Amino acid sequence: MCKCKNVKMGSYSNQTILVYPDWFESKHFIRAARIDNCLVEEIKNLWNKGIQTTASCCGHNITPAVISVIPEHIEKMKLKLGEHLRRLKGSLISSYQMG
Repeated sequence: MCKCKNVKMGSYSNQTILVYPDWFESKHFIRAARIDNCLVEEIKNLWNKGIQTTASCCGHNITPAVISVIPEHIEKMKLKLGEHLRRLKGSLISSYQMG
């Protein structure tokens, strides 16, 4: 679980704004995302490996964390982060959208 304390679901009070990498494809004009502080390093790690995320939520100690990636990057994520994902089993592994 995350380190959130008294952060309600749907709250934006415990977030960091990250600017998308240049290669990041978006149909929106917005070039940044609000990321829960607990997930910032995980999201940066995915982006640094060329994996595009679509949504995320740390769960605020209420539900499991969620990090969704575009379908085209699921296999890429499995290859590049296989061992890392195995170590996360039970915490963030359920958060990744893994086909």
